[in-house]
Amino acid sequence: MIKFHKGHHNGGININGIITKLPDFFQEQVTKVWNDFHQLFGISRIKTTSFPHLTWVIAKESDEALVDEKLNIIRKKTFPFVLSTNGIGIFTGKRPAVYIQIKPSIQILEFQKELYDTFSNHSDGLKKFYVPERWIPHISLAIEDIDLSNIGKVAEYLLPTTFKHDLRIETISLVRKEKGQNMELVRDYWFANENDPASMKI
Repeated sequence: MIKFHKGHHNGGININGIITKLPDFFQEQVTKVWNDFHQLFGISRIKTTSFPHLTWVIAKESDEALVDEKLNIIRKKTFPFVLSTNGIGIFTGKRPAVYIQIKPSIQILEFQKELYDTFSNHSDGLKKFYVPERWIPHISLAIEDIDLSNIGKVAEYLLPTTFKHDLRIETISLVRKEKGQNMELVRDYWFANENDPASMKI
């Protein structure tokens, strides 16, 4: 049973997001990198996101029941698709991040815009980096506790790794993160199956 709620809970703010979990083989690769970063460089902040994923949109608070209703409609008209990873990238600035690049195909960009528009109608405080015109599809490897003191060593560690794969994407997921807690999964939404008419019925 899913418990839907909006806004404040246990004294903190629920941050909601729509993500896609990675296929098992790729999730294992990324998790190994997370673990190596922790052991070699003391970088572990990324682990509060609970599991490797692609984030489509994030907001400070949402009406989860309404978002759930809309995502159920979207998933019934969406078929599995492929996204391609394309090596390592670095977000620079005050809060650097290391990530796996994803090729921004027209299909991916249009799907993200649909999710953003749906989410924005039932959410407050959407993160500016997820506005469709600014969104860069990626899979995070290190966030928040990476800086000029360790980013060089991290880059050197990643040098032999290509991270070039074609990944079949079959789901999106609604997630919640309460202040000071790890991200938790609210619900998975499996895309339609063209061989199963019932999966497309709205």
